[in-house]
Amino acid sequence: MKFSFGPKSYTRQKKTILFVCVENAGRSQMAEGFFRKYAPEGYESISAGTKPVSQINPVVVQAMDEVGVDIKQQKPKDITEDLMHKCQTLKKKYVFS
Repeated sequence: MKFSFGPKSYTRQKKTILFVCVENAGRSQMAEGFFRKYAPEGYESISAGTKPVSQINPVVVQAMDEVGVDIKQQKPKDITEDLMHKCQTLKKKYVFS
């Protein structure tokens, strides 16, 4: 999005929050889901894990569904050096759980 205020133009960069836990199957997925639902415009979220498992804990998916947050399509992701480098380059914020 560009804003023009006189002779200069400013690009508003989307801010991304990275939620990290070990398996990326519970807490960080919940945090990503809540953040996606309630974050103000201009923000996005990603979750990742240091040792991700193959799927999100079904109890977590059910609990989130009960409070109106759909995380069924989310998948556990590995926090890679590429992701960390990209986050640092884009000045992303980190939240560890």
